[in-house]
Formats: sequence, structure tokens, C-alpha cells
Amino acid sequence: MSKRRQITLQDSERKIMECLWNGPPMGVVTIWHTLEKDTGWSKSTVNTLISRMLEKGLVKYQEGTKSREYYPCYGREDVAIGETKSLIDKVYRGSIGLMMSTLVDNRQLTRGEIEELYNILKRAEEENDE
Repeated sequence: MSKRRQITLQDSERKIMECLWNGPPMGVVTIWHTLEKDTGWSKSTVNTLISRMLEKGLVKYQEGTKSREYYPCYGREDVAIGETKSLIDKVYRGSIGLMMSTLVDNRQLTRGEIEELYNILKRAEEENDE
């Protein structure tokens, strides 16, 4: 079984990835205009972040008619898996049980969430039986 690369993002990288996940490939100027109001970043900041993300293999580009158009190398789910594992490892010493116990002890779960968790666990149990 091959092991997937664990993807985790910095906050700034997440903002750019969210932008790219929500739209077609984009140039630096489009990314900058999309994020400028929320972040206050300059165009050069966005350009620097994109360059670093290229080096890390988080984004790729294709040559557009006027400029490079960037797109993500990983989907939301890939990043969610990596970041969830990282959170559980860092905060809960790798224990999903400790994480769930913390949520239950602090009454952080709604009735609907509890039902959802039961269904997820039931599905996991059925998949393990196969």
C-alpha cells in the first residue's frame, strides 16, 4: 500500500489554495485582486507566496495568453487528510479517542453530529469486516 504525502498548509498558503480551488486557473493579478480586500496583501506578496508554493509543489502553472495561470496540485480532501492527521498527532498525541473524549467532555457535539459519527463508525466497521 502506498503512503500518501501528508499535506499541511500555512495560513497564507491556505488562502491562495482556497482561491484556486474555487475557480479556474488564475494569474497572480487575479489571485491578488481576489484576496486583496481580505488580506491587505500587495501584488508582490502574492507573487512571493506563489513562488514558494511552486517550490513546495503545492501549485503548478500553465502558460496563459497574457501570464502564467496557476492551479492547485492537491484537492481540498488531500489537504484535509494531512492537516487532520497533523492536528491529531500534535494536539492529541495521535489518539483519535482522546480527541473525541475531549469533544464529549466539553459538550462540543450536537445530537446531529453524534448521529453522524455513529454512521461513520458503522461504515468503518463494515469496511473492516470486508
